[in-house]
Amino acid sequence: MQGYLAGNAICVVSIALILTGFATSALALSVHRNAFQSQSAGIAQSSVEDATRYHNDRGLELLRDSQFQEAIKEFSRVIELDPYYAQAYLWRGIAHRRAGDYQASIQDISTQIQVDPFSAAYYERGLTYLALGETQKAFDDFNQAISEGSRDYEWIADSYRQRGLIRKELGDRSGAIEDFQEAQEIYSRLRLTSTPEYESLLRELGLLEQ
Repeated sequence: MQGYLAGNAICVVSIALILTGFATSALALSVHRNAFQSQSAGIAQSSVEDATRYHNDRGLELLRDSQFQEAIKEFSRVIELDPYYAQAYLWRGIAHRRAGDYQASIQDISTQIQVDPFSAAYYERGLTYLALGETQKAFDDFNQAISEGSRDYEWIADSYRQRGLIRKELGDRSGAIEDFQEAQEIYSRLRLTSTPEYESLLRELGLLEQ
């Protein structure tokens, strides 16, 4: 009897050890699986980021080369990969405007502004509103760009210039002159040159020598 009990006791201990081994193995497997999943997620995230960067850079190249429809496709791919990649909406909106699709441009740039408002987006949307003939909305966007932006950027100078042109058309000559003077100051500081048409306008207003 004692031998039987001793045998049973040994058997129970053996089973307990086996179960402990199973538990240890299961724990190790779980840790390994979690580590593998984390590593896989990291690789997948890295791959998405690389693909997003690639398509965005490719879209910018196409935009610079005036291949607007192809650029739109690349920026659309960026947005598919990362819907929160705000600047892709801005770039696609610019491409839409330059392709002549002004409503799509307004929609995309407005999305950029909702997600991440900054002065260049207001400036670009202002240009689109100008193209649509919606002068007051363009004026408001140039105002917003100027109020939110640093005077170290070309688009701020052009926001002053565009607002000045609107003021001139509305008969606000003094307001136009103020805006043109601001634009010229920034252009000069950034060592940028004006267009011949703009310089002719400045001469007309007495802001440049004949």
